[in-house]
Amino acid sequence: MPQKRTLQEEQARRGAAVEPYLAPGERAVAVFIAQRPNPWLWLTIIAYLIMMRSYYLVVTDQGVVVVEVNPYKSTPKRLVSRELHASVQLGRVMPPGFVKARVADKSYWISYDRSRSDLFAAARDALANDAGSTSMS
Repeated sequence: MPQKRTLQEEQARRGAAVEPYLAPGERAVAVFIAQRPNPWLWLTIIAYLIMMRSYYLVVTDQGVVVVEVNPYKSTPKRLVSRELHASVQLGRVMPPGFVKARVADKSYWISYDRSRSDLFAAARDALANDAGSTSMS
């Protein structure tokens, strides 16, 4: 039986996967798996399966990079956008455990559990260090 990866190993693996999409010298602070559309859409299963897309939401020291990934293998497919911290909003945890992230004008949903609270704190700190950033309430 394969061993479960630790959070640090998981972050290192995802960070290595998205490294080609980062600018030279740019450092990943946190890498999240996000999805579109709203996870509540699963109630209409067929529509959800047709419309679901998976992404890596990479918070770096310079901005945020969104990379579309293969939902079955978690391998990067293409760069979706690269934004400055000021155009990103990271919301609060909403039941049943999702965080809404707005990057430019698109919403992404990140699954949240307490084991990742340090990762979210690091991402919020990186976003807050940019003078123009805002946070959703």
